[in-house]
Amino acid sequence: MKKSTIAASVIFLMTAASTFAQDAPKTLFNAPKLKNISVIINPEYQNGQLSNNFTSFKGLSASVVFNNTFSLGLFSTSVLNPNYVLNTVTSDAANARYGGLKLEYTLKPNSVIHFTFPLYIGTGTAQATQNFGRGGNRSANSFFVAQTGFQVEANLFKFVKLYTGSTYRFSDLINASSTNPLSSSTLYGLSFDVGLKFGVFGKTYKK
Repeated sequence: MKKSTIAASVIFLMTAASTFAQDAPKTLFNAPKLKNISVIINPEYQNGQLSNNFTSFKGLSASVVFNNTFSLGLFSTSVLNPNYVLNTVTSDAANARYGGLKLEYTLKPNSVIHFTFPLYIGTGTAQATQNFGRGGNRSANSFFVAQTGFQVEANLFKFVKLYTGSTYRFSDLINASSTNPLSSSTLYGLSFDVGLKFGVFGKTYKK
């Protein structure tokens, strides 16, 4: 009697487990399986418009790359050689800096030559210095910034990638300076970019 009771209990538990397993919820979208993960450092040079004039920018970002295709990270970009001294007050920005979130999608990353599509979203400042030098009144104006475009990328080595391309920067004024306000289109403009990515690409992810 006892053996038959135990056997019946085991059969019941196995049947219940099978039923519960079959009742797993179905979803409209399935998240892609994580196969590999990488961490990259990305120095960048941009020749982009600032107050409608092309200016050199330097940039640096750090990102985590999932499955070699989608990356999520942080970035910082600023004028390469800011001009902190102006003899006259103008409506043009002498320097700017901005930073925030960087997203990027890579198409066919295992090909030697492939395309990437970056998106930069963040905030920053732009100012026209008024004859006070580096420590003086920089008349900061704060902006929202979004920048996107496309780039052509080459796998140089397993740990180095080189890219070049073009992006366009959109901006909106958040807070204007009380002494020297700048136009909301100050940071608008085209940019030509070149940079390197350093990292251990395609690192196998293990749980």
